[in-house]
Amino acid sequence: MATRVGCHARGLTSVRGYSRALSPIHKPHENSLFGSLRPRGKIFAPFRRNPAIQTKFGVWAGDINFPQLAFVILLWALIRNILKVFKLRVQPASMDGAFSADDTQAAAKREELFGRICPMYDLLNDLLSLGLHRAWKRNAVEMCEVVSGNNALDVCCGSGDLTRLLAYAVGPNGTVTGLDFAQPMLQYAANKTKTLHEQRLLDENSVPINWVKGDAMKPPFEDNEFDVATIGYGLRNVANPQNCLGEMSRIIKPGGKLVVLDFNNPTNKCVKRFQSFCLDRIVVPVASWCGLREEYAYLRPSIEKYPRGDELIKMATKAGFQNAEFQLVAGGLMGMLIASN
Repeated sequence: MATRVGCHARGLTSVRGYSRALSPIHKPHENSLFGSLRPRGKIFAPFRRNPAIQTKFGVWAGDINFPQLAFVILLWALIRNILKVFKLRVQPASMDGAFSADDTQAAAKREELFGRICPMYDLLNDLLSLGLHRAWKRNAVEMCEVVSGNNALDVCCGSGDLTRLLAYAVGPNGTVTGLDFAQPMLQYAANKTKTLHEQRLLDENSVPINWVKGDAMKPPFEDNEFDVATIGYGLRNVANPQNCLGEMSRIIKPGGKLVVLDFNNPTNKCVKRFQSFCLDRIVVPVASWCGLREEYAYLRPSIEKYPRGDELIKMATKAGFQNAEFQLVAGGLMGMLIASN
């Protein structure tokens, strides 16, 4: 086990022998909303050293600062009580057509939706996931088994969190492309990456990123072009997930991997109720305070239409992938499809 010095050490190892040094976003300013979320002291050592515990919960326990987590839970309880006092209720989403059968109309609506979200996208992600979405994304890149020199693709790249992780993982001899259909989101991702470089919050070994505007169902790439690909919270938003997976199989080289991280459409009734409660009583009301109620009210209908884990495995196999598995993340609130070509 490598030693760790301070909060910027890059020798800390994690699950499957994957080094935490992989992340280019290793400084506390970018690691999460609250800075470095790693508990210190011998009492937490079993969580840092036991891969079984880490894997079971789908997130490194070493990324959580328990006093800060307790504070956020208390804040959540306060918000819940406020909602009860004022009897706030989530109204039906007005993003009509964003998930309709009309592909042209739906695509235009979704591009409009994400164009409005992008200024507050990262802040709300940090607030609503307690910063844990960054750990889930690092785990997704780990599952890709990226090696130096790879050609990597991040589909539906959004603000570029996964794209920047891949840019560090492939090393100076690799290449990385971020693909998204929403031009405002692409511009936001490019500007954020540039700012992080200027502030030296990204590792200097991160390769430049090619930002490409394009459709995930018709990616503008050649057959067998990429070694690995990721889709973070994007497959759920495409009009035809089966078509998208088929295109991923086409552009990924034999032996390459696709990792899809997204909300899970749970079969467990308790998890389903908890997820629905969080979306209706926390996520949408908080987004409403930021003027984005309609933009975040789409989450629940999109999750309800999203294929479940066993269905995703069948779809990946039908798309041409040789092997596929589905892993629950965050107790089943999220899920990860891992497919090999």
